[in-house]
Amino acid sequence: MLHPKLLVLDEPTSDLDAAAIAEMRELITQLKATGITIVIAEHRLAWLNGIADRYVIFDNGRISHEYEASEFLALSPGCIAAMGLRTLDLQPYRKRIALLESQTNECELTASDTGDGSNTTPLLSTRHLNIGYRGRDGFSRTVPDLDFYSGQIIGLMGHNGCGKTTLVRTLTGLIKPVSGKVMLNGKPAKPRDLTRAGFLVMQDVNYQLFSDSVREELLLGLNETNPVVIKRCVQVLENLDLIRFADRHPMSLSGGQKQRVAIGSALMCGKDLIILDEPTSGLDRYHMEQVGDLLRQLAAQGKTVLVVTHDEELAAGWCTAIINLEHPYLKTE
Repeated sequence: MLHPKLLVLDEPTSDLDAAAIAEMRELITQLKATGITIVIAEHRLAWLNGIADRYVIFDNGRISHEYEASEFLALSPGCIAAMGLRTLDLQPYRKRIALLESQTNECELTASDTGDGSNTTPLLSTRHLNIGYRGRDGFSRTVPDLDFYSGQIIGLMGHNGCGKTTLVRTLTGLIKPVSGKVMLNGKPAKPRDLTRAGFLVMQDVNYQLFSDSVREELLLGLNETNPVVIKRCVQVLENLDLIRFADRHPMSLSGGQKQRVAIGSALMCGKDLIILDEPTSGLDRYHMEQVGDLLRQLAAQGKTVLVVTHDEELAAGWCTAIINLEHPYLKTE
């Protein structure tokens, strides 16, 4: 409305699905055609193919490389990865997601899919579940019957507004189902039971950072005098590349750093169900891969990991199953 000559966008696609990113691309194309200069700080690079004219790479606050678009797009995938940048081509990842989604829909996931045949009862199940909110502005939608087993990393995908966050808030007892039930270890569970069993890393982590330092945040509710707990806290801080921020106030960190602090709290809590809502929003390649490896560690420990994500690189690289809430043909029992 102010008719700017310069428009600066900071991570404009961080929480957007593929359709919304396509709309963002079209909008940027239209603005560019009017003569506006557009500067975009971004980790997701694939959507910029064909509209970005120059690429400026920063490293530790300084410009390390500068390319014309033709030069940058000609770089090999290995070179792009070596610079810590996200992929320029999402097609291989989308094929992998389509395969995982097809396998999830066509065959019922069992404990054997996790490599652990000792537990044939799913940790969490939904039966005839209807989720949503009541009231004038409320909504509801039916969720297919789903089973989540120990050792799985399940990607929950779908367009913005299809109910992913509402579903995971229901699964962790933060809101009650409109109808139907959630089963915990084969038995109907009340919201308080689900809250005790699960940990949700929210999409906006500012709502769940309470302490005066990063270290205190990870130790919240735990025995801070226990050497084992302290040692584990240090290990988690190191694994998440947060050790140098241990004494910093969480609210003084960047968005991606805050996200990693919340993930650290999830790692420390010891609960069986870990749910992460857009855990790689705003993260570069290195920290995205770091989060993926941590998800794999949790699954190897027998945790059930549910990831709400639009990040196709994360979903393709680390999820063992994909559930797409947009598709009505999901398997039900």
